Amino acid sequence: MSLLARWPLVEKRGVTAFDSIGSNDGTWDSGELVTNGSFDNAFWTADELDGWTRSGGAEDGSNFVNENANRMQLVSEAAKFQQMSMDVEVIVSGREYSYSIDVDGATNNLAFNNATSGEKIDTWSSTGAKAGTFIGADSKLVLKTANVSATNHIVDDFSVKQNIFSDGRGIIFNGTDELITVTSFAALDSMTEGTISCWVKLAAVASGDGNILHRVALGNGWILQLDTSGVFRFIVDDGVSQTASSNEVPVVGVWYHVVGVFTGGVVSIYINGVLQDDTDTYGAINLSTGDDITIGAIAGGTNLFNGSLSDVRIYNEALSSGLIASMYNEVVKDIRRSLRR
Repeated sequence: MSLLARWPLVEKRGVTAFDSIGSNDGTWDSGELVTNGSFDNAFWTADELDGWTRSGGAEDGSNFVNENANRMQLVSEAAKFQQMSMDVEVIVSGREYSYSIDVDGATNNLAFNNATSGEKIDTWSSTGAKAGTFIGADSKLVLKTANVSATNHIVDDFSVKQNIFSDGRGIIFNGTDELITVTSFAALDSMTEGTISCWVKLAAVASGDGNILHRVALGNGWILQLDTSGVFRFIVDDGVSQTASSNEVPVVGVWYHVVGVFTGGVVSIYINGVLQDDTDTYGAINLSTGDDITIGAIAGGTNLFNGSLSDVRIYNEALSSGLIASMYNEVVKDIRRSLRR
């Protein structure tokens, strides 16, 4: 059998989902966590700016925002610190986050802190684009002056995003704005038959289609998904969607081995090593060169999956029912052995 790519999805840091057998790594993307990080049309109202709260410094709020340039300006004064804080309630303690910010004005020690703990994330003493990572500690993030001299600190384009996080078995997708994109590679375009395999755990009952793996363009390709009725589906699209569906609704919090196979005009789906459906037929699949793979969503960021995904594999041949059962049974045996240790 020919395994084209395998993404174990066990990373706990960074933005790369590594291909364990080749160089077809995926790139993680997630939604913006900061409200109005661009500070567009910035103005003060009752010491607040679109979710940001000011503390310290002078009482006159107009001294602290450059409205004309749509940037935020912090002014430190003698014996006073100036700071802006924002509650980011979705921050999870122990999870890694990426940040970026443009420092446009004089800095002289501008700090970025976790507010409750007081832990310093970074300090900047020069202008320019800044970026880095930090581990979540609490929900309140602070931009503050780190000195008490009369210095202007002007910042713009502040962004915070969640990085990859594994629960020890697979990467967690929030069903809102998290996905992985794998740039297309040549072997995908020549697939006339294949097997798509993944371990899947739901975090909630499906309220809409949640895509596990997607590669479709111009009406041709394949999709492995959890559909709106709550069952797994494998779809091969030759201009008309041909579908094989599982027989039962999966339970939230339970891992399932989901495998889709297409060969000889037949579309099949296996759950935990057992064939569930193989009733539909398809014509020729003509994938456009360069069609990327999306894990956890449809390309473009819709139909997002809510739960955990692990050990995604793509084969360029149709695996037999015996091999699929063996793949499932080997993992189950490994889990049982680990529990006995």
